[in-house]
Amino acid sequence: HHHRRRHRHRHRRRPAQLLGAMSNTTVAAASLANVYKSTLPSGEAVAVKVQRPDVRLQVAADAVLLRSGAAAVEALRDLRGERLVKAAVVDAVDEFMSRLFEEMDFENEARNLGKFSELYGAGSTRLPAPGVRVPALYPALCSPRVVTMEWLDGTKVGGAGSILLRLLSTSCMSSCLRLVLTADNCGDQ
Repeated sequence: HHHRRRHRHRHRRRPAQLLGAMSNTTVAAASLANVYKSTLPSGEAVAVKVQRPDVRLQVAADAVLLRSGAAAVEALRDLRGERLVKAAVVDAVDEFMSRLFEEMDFENEARNLGKFSELYGAGSTRLPAPGVRVPALYPALCSPRVVTMEWLDGTKVGGAGSILLRLLSTSCMSSCLRLVLTADNCGDQ
């Protein structure tokens, strides 16, 4: 059984082996992954999202620190012994980290992109708003750390657009903090 699994793994082709020329320059970068533009041997342009090395270990270490900090915040008491922060901060951190680990599951991301494409892609009767295209997924070029999809030319959000995004994210973060720091537990009334 072990020999068969090793044999199958050794002969399975990795996404990098199936791609043609891939740029060394990232076209998009985030904390979890980088996106590169590549060309398939057939000449089709694709976007290749590659998870950063050791990102899972880094996120796991951050999760431990965040959870410890959240527990310390929950332990804060006023002079009467009542919690200073009523919100379930540890639960919020656990939920956030759960979503972050979900975000690092590129096989799940590929399945979701495939499902989204079925629902709203070319040939669907539920097309999104005019001008919106869903990139085609290349499942044979996906792995736990790589997602490969059709390259779509578009306009990068920048300049005035990035100012708008910063304002929206700042406003959203401010609202979330206000909610966490001032919210009462549902049963405390």
